[in-house]
Amino acid sequence: MPPDQRGDVEVIVVDADSRDATVREARRAGASVLRASTPGRAPQMNQGARATRGNVLLFLHADSTLPSGYIQHVDASLKRRDAQWGCFRSIDTGLRNPLASFLINRAVALRTKHLHKPYGDQCIFVTRKTFNDLGGYADLPLLEDVDLASRLATHTHAGPAIVPLDLKTSGRRWETLGVIRTTLLNQYILLRHAMGADIHHLASLYGRRRA
Repeated sequence: MPPDQRGDVEVIVVDADSRDATVREARRAGASVLRASTPGRAPQMNQGARATRGNVLLFLHADSTLPSGYIQHVDASLKRRDAQWGCFRSIDTGLRNPLASFLINRAVALRTKHLHKPYGDQCIFVTRKTFNDLGGYADLPLLEDVDLASRLATHTHAGPAIVPLDLKTSGRRWETLGVIRTTLLNQYILLRHAMGADIHHLASLYGRRRA
């Protein structure tokens, strides 16, 4: 988080027994660190949400960085449409291949704008009341962000309020697996999920497992 943007923001890091410098660096940056009661992205985000007091909850992945001025942009986006939830426009993966990075950026922006389907790496934010009304994130091993965005759109009868900024996020997975392979795998998992495939099997295909 940019140091000049803290203000009254509560920063909560929910750590699942990481073995690197996550806890030390988080505390050094001024964040409150909680030990995950249940490992897994969805329960960890729910735990963090319960530990806060603010009226707006913003969920940031550990490998993503918020842009300067994000507080004002989030507030403006919610007020502009009297919205209850939103996200950032797209992601900047910083891939070594600038064309691939550009295409990913545009594809995410178009999906968000026209299909109203942001993913978690776009930093979903939501009012506390709406988040609580929906029961928070579903306890899923994968696609918890897709599930929440779908329920938010149905509950509010509206798409996300879009912050007109891109979020810097790690392109490590894209670099490791390759852009084409990563894209095809993501779309295959989404298709199988829509057809009712077992979510635990899909999580295994994706490579996400709980500790």
